[in-house]
Amino acid sequence: MNPSLDPSEHSALDAAPASRLQRLCTQLRDAAVDLDRSGKWPENQLRWCVEAGLFGWFVPERFGGQGWSEQALTEVYLEMSRACLTTTFVLTQWNAACKRLVGSDNEELKQRLLPAMAAGSVFATVGISHLSTSRQHLGRPVLVAETDSQGGYVLSGISPWVTGSAHADVIVTGATLPDGRQIMAAVPTDAAGVRTHPGLPLVALTSSCTDKVEFDAVRVSPRDIVAGPVENVLATNSGGGTGGLQTSTVALGLTRAAVDFLLEQAAQRPDLQPVADRLAAECTELTDVLFQLTAGQAAGT
Repeated sequence: MNPSLDPSEHSALDAAPASRLQRLCTQLRDAAVDLDRSGKWPENQLRWCVEAGLFGWFVPERFGGQGWSEQALTEVYLEMSRACLTTTFVLTQWNAACKRLVGSDNEELKQRLLPAMAAGSVFATVGISHLSTSRQHLGRPVLVAETDSQGGYVLSGISPWVTGSAHADVIVTGATLPDGRQIMAAVPTDAAGVRTHPGLPLVALTSSCTDKVEFDAVRVSPRDIVAGPVENVLATNSGGGTGGLQTSTVALGLTRAAVDFLLEQAAQRPDLQPVADRLAAECTELTDVLFQLTAGQAAGT
């Protein structure tokens, strides 16, 4: 590791968790090229994450997790995306589902899912992008909800972009009612009428197995409702929106990996050294800014 890219000065982790994170990242880095070439789901990588206790880092203590600080989780994302972008991207989708559940008012649902998610025995993903993109302005929403006689809902349509649905136990997704209100629900992937797909071939991240999920009159009980029915269900809990520091952190981690490679090449090609050093310095500056923003966000400023 080049000293100019060493993030240790920002570390919010004690020695033991920092060591676990670094061991995990070494495993991920060593397998990253083969994973990207294979186009297959990162089954081994996610198993390593479970063995490291990673999923519990994101879950509050009252639900069986460790509830790491935003500063610490930023470090996790930064180092993991530097080691394996695919695995980290899959983690962001799991965490998006986790955040939506944590922010829900449905206590029974949280007690049912979050401890298992913290332990790594239940894998959740999210499919809500259609609620915040141009698809929401279509004449008919891509995923609609109708009320049923038992106080639940019936979902019909598609969620167009879902990561790892064929490997997930639960999909947190959103649907629109005829009156324009929306619901968010945690739908089991083995529910009748749910049809997952293996993943589209993409320019990058094919191994994330991102694809559409079809819902053919899928019944959702009240016990599986995360939020709603309300207008703009994405704004109802603490799940956060698209983009934000998480996306920037993952992008910076990938950038750092590219600069790592360039620095290695510069050792053999001295003409690359000035460019590599300049990019390394810029990465360091961006990392400083990222952790300052994370600290400000955690403080509510």
